Amino acid sequence: MVKKSNGGWRMCVDFTNINKACPKDCYPLPEIDWKMESLNGYKFKCFLDTYKGYHQIQMAKEDEEKTSFYTSKGIFCYQKMPFGLKNAGATYQRLVDKAFHKQLGRNLEAYVDDMVIKSIGETDLLTNIEETFQTLRSVNMKLNPKNCSFGIEKGRFLGFYITKKGIQARQSRPNQRAQSSNTANNEAEYEALLAGLRLARDLNIQHLKVFVDSQLVANHVTGTFKARSLTIQQYLAKSKELIKQFKGFEIEHVRRSQNKKADALSKLASITFAHLAKEVVVETLERRSIEAEEVNDLYPDEDNTWMEPIKDYLAYGLLPEDKGEARKIRIKAPSYKLQDGKLYRKSFLTPWLRCVGPSQATIIIQEMHEGVYGFHAGPRSIVAKIMRLGY
Repeated sequence: MVKKSNGGWRMCVDFTNINKACPKDCYPLPEIDWKMESLNGYKFKCFLDTYKGYHQIQMAKEDEEKTSFYTSKGIFCYQKMPFGLKNAGATYQRLVDKAFHKQLGRNLEAYVDDMVIKSIGETDLLTNIEETFQTLRSVNMKLNPKNCSFGIEKGRFLGFYITKKGIQARQSRPNQRAQSSNTANNEAEYEALLAGLRLARDLNIQHLKVFVDSQLVANHVTGTFKARSLTIQQYLAKSKELIKQFKGFEIEHVRRSQNKKADALSKLASITFAHLAKEVVVETLERRSIEAEEVNDLYPDEDNTWMEPIKDYLAYGLLPEDKGEARKIRIKAPSYKLQDGKLYRKSFLTPWLRCVGPSQATIIIQEMHEGVYGFHAGPRSIVAKIMRLGY
């Protein structure tokens, strides 16, 4: 038995084994941010809490015995859906979405067993309450009167306080988990921004306009809000470092309700990767962008090497005056590529190979042979390893 915050008790049974055996119900839970934003602009709200939530759903007769548990008084099983089953949340959300499908988004918002009736004026308030109660009666769903409030302008919903001024996080110990979740969400938003900035930079885009669904990130970048936590400050600094590389940059906040197509596309990767391999590129980050190591080029490119004539031809179409040399450059050029001022040579069995000058080549060979990670191999092995590394 676990004591609840309201002084009551909740009975918990270990369903680990049955949860492992049951396939996951992928019915999606609503986006919390979207639910919170949809309450903006409504003066009156009614905060509802269903009575004993999950226990209002009847178990299938043939599945009751699968919830069996034993006590000192004997063996029992549940006739109603118990707390702790793997798919309980998804099952209840499906019930709510089906029962209130005519109201959701219009005058009602629901997240599992928490609901809010939203109304602009007093007349709408009474009409919306009546409509909601009729739906509750039709599906025989009961409310917990101790946790329900009607016709108020501010109240608590999903761990946040909804007020006239906007949404405020609860400053209490139970909200630490929500704050931790918000921090993780903000980091994810910054990672998405950084990935987009890196992609735009690699494509040599000069003027960039970014649309983000995080108002916090947008206001951080524009300077309207100040980043408080150290982690977010590091993300902001990393973002501004990349932004400086563009001649023109704008960032704009777009509500999720106005960005449904992009939001749906962002969720494709979480469904399956297999059939998206040729359509959507999925990047898996092994570490946070603020922890990524900066690699400095200790041996800068040399001037007046064998690469210069090829670079001049690829970049500007210039050829040597000597006709023989010019002909050689024309023949060689299709096998080379100039990217960000670096010359690469096409390879049939490996990726594009980075071209280096004589001094750089000597240093690379020495490092491969006798450096910290050297393996003192013969010439052929050294050359093979250097080419596998992209030189």
